[in-house]
Parts: sequence; C-alpha cells; structure tokens
Amino acid sequence: MKNDRKRVKKNIPFKRAMIWILISTLFVSGTTAFAVLYYFHVKELQIQDGRFRIVAINQIGSEQGALSSQYLSELLNLSVDRMTNIYQFNSEEGRNKLLSNPLIKTAEIKKSIPGTLCIKYTLRKPVAYLSDFTNTFIDEEGVLLPIEPFFTPKELPEIFLGDLGDRIEWGDQLESERCKKALALLKMVAEEWRDDTILVKKIDLSRAEFPSYGMREIVATIEEKTDQHHRILRLN
Repeated sequence: MKNDRKRVKKNIPFKRAMIWILISTLFVSGTTAFAVLYYFHVKELQIQDGRFRIVAINQIGSEQGALSSQYLSELLNLSVDRMTNIYQFNSEEGRNKLLSNPLIKTAEIKKSIPGTLCIKYTLRKPVAYLSDFTNTFIDEEGVLLPIEPFFTPKELPEIFLGDLGDRIEWGDQLESERCKKALALLKMVAEEWRDDTILVKKIDLSRAEFPSYGMREIVATIEEKTDQHHRILRLN
C-alpha cells in the first residue's frame, strides 16, 4: 500500500505539468492566431485605403531624369485610370519589367509610404552604330539599342557585321564572333589612344567568315586627328 501511495504522489506533479503545458500551448497558439488575424486585418485596411495608392515616381541616382517618369510608369504598367496600391505593388516584379527594356542596364525600386516609388537605374551606353539595321546602336556588351527617340545623334563608329538573320530585335545580345571582334577592336583603340588622336570611323566584318580564305578580310577605316585623313586597314 505504501508503494502504491508513493506512485500516486509521483504521478500527480506529472499530470499537473502536462495540464500546464497544454494550457500554455493553447494560450500561445491563441495569441499567435490572434496576431496573424490582426496582421491580415491591418493589411486589408491598408489595401482598401486610398491614401496608399501610388501617385508619384521619384528618380534617384546619377542618371535621374534620363527617362521620363511617365515612360517609367508605362514600363511598370501604372495608370491613373487604374490606381495601384503600394502594398500590392511587387518591387521585384517591377524591377524585372524595367530590366526587360533594352535601354536599362541596372534598376532598383524602393517603396516610400504612402504612395511614392523611388527608382534608381543606369542606362546602356552606345559605342557604335550597327549599320546592318536602321535606327540601331550597339553597346559594349553587344546589346542592340533603339536610337530614336531616346538618343541624340552621336559621333560614333559604324559597324557592319553582314548577315545576322531576320529575328534580331532591340534588346538582343549579339554573341557572334564577328561582333566580338568588332567590339574588341573598338576597345583596343580606345585604350591605346586615350587622347582620341586615332578614331575608328568604320569596321566592316561582313566578309570576315567567307568560305574562301583568300576573300576573308576585316576592313577598318580610321581617322588621325592630326591630319584628319582617313586610312583603310585590311586585315586578312
């Protein structure tokens, strides 16, 4: 009998502990559930509140104003006819929309409550005209850019690459060997003659991959500023 009583006494604290654990668990779960419900309630109020509609774009960074805020709004599918709540706006998706534009090289978007998007971006810099197409620049990475209405006329060399196919669009990156050779030549001249005494006016690689070795050539037209004479270099 004594042993049985001892066992009963030992079991009582354990049962009480289990009860307290159960009560604590229910309390914590209830508190968590209440907090989650309250969070979603607040979010719903913010979404329905007209004060949190996106009404302005603030351009920041060294290239602010290079593109109009209206143009950026169009890229982000923002419209005064269909206002977007700032809490529903996905900054990462917006960033990807900006980067899908051929002009934009890097982009960041931050929200400023109650209704402003702060946008920082850098633009691609053209290094030459791609004369195989109309209204087309090419940058140092081989990405094709539209000239009008975004750029003013510039004193840049012309590049001829020859047949590139029919499915070339602005924003495409050319990775052909002809393109890489042309851009490498431009970079080499720019690094070798930093004072701009030698300028590349034209690079023609349209015959660089001819089947006949005797007809293969790269033709570069250069200008020396000292005498302003054009010289033609033929590389076989």
